[in-house]
This record gives sequence, structure tokens and C-alpha cells, in this order.
Amino acid sequence: MRSLTAAVVDGARSGSYDQALSALMSWFTLEFIPHAHAKEVTLYSAGSRLAITRLLVDGLLAEHRAIEALMTDLTYARDPFTVIASTAAAQAVFAVHLSKDNEPLSVRLPEGVCARHRCPW
Repeated sequence: MRSLTAAVVDGARSGSYDQALSALMSWFTLEFIPHAHAKEVTLYSAGSRLAITRLLVDGLLAEHRAIEALMTDLTYARDPFTVIASTAAAQAVFAVHLSKDNEPLSVRLPEGVCARHRCPW
């Protein structure tokens, strides 16, 4: 996502961001959304049932919703300032999300949870 958001920001600064924004939105639709959904129904579902991981899962889900909202904002952005602000915010939330996703959650789940829930990673 970092290279895609950087291209959008650079394009917005120069006044030509449509192609870069289209590439970012395609990635979001074709990669992020399906991956986020898969995690929500597998790993996050399992993690939400355990007291030790429930708050972490709540935070991860909130970050998914925040990224989705920022990407929705981008579909309606009509000026370079809004494009830069929404893109930079989405990248920042995504970076924080990645730092907590996968390993920090999966190492706290009982052994075999991912195997039983067919986690795709």
C-alpha cells in the first residue's frame, strides 16, 4: 500500500493523480477488502471469543472500518488537498494495523485455532 499511496500523494501534488488513485482503489477493492473479510471470519472471529485477545480484535476491526471509511472518502474527493489528506490518513492507519495484525494476534490464540478456522496465512 505504501507505494500506491505515495504515488497518489505525488500525483496530487503535481495535479495529476487520477491514474494513481485508480490503482490504489483497485488494490483496496481486489486485495484489501477480500483479505480483511477473510481475517474477520476466521482469525478475528476466533480471537473475539477469548478474553486475552478480545480488545486486540476490537481494535483491528475498528481499523478495518477506518480504512474503509477513508477509502470511501477518496472516491468522493474532488481536490488535491482532500486526496492527500485521506490517502495519508489511510496509509497511517494501515501501518498501525499491520503492526498488530497476524503474529501478535495469532501467537495469543490457542494452538490449532488457525487450522480449525482455515486461516489463509
